[in-house]
Amino acid sequence: MVHYGPSRFGHCGAADCDNYYLDTSTNRAKRFCSARCANRVHVAAFRSRQREV
Repeated sequence: MVHYGPSRFGHCGAADCDNYYLDTSTNRAKRFCSARCANRVHVAAFRSRQREV
């Protein structure tokens, strides 16, 4: 893990999640600790947009 450096650690982007993750992607694009958190945030955003219409 030292190989990636401290800038590769991040806090999950889901508001209700306190987990941290290690971003091993080549472009440092990871925002969530798991697919479950990512799906939950994306579905909530989708449903919010649908209510506005």
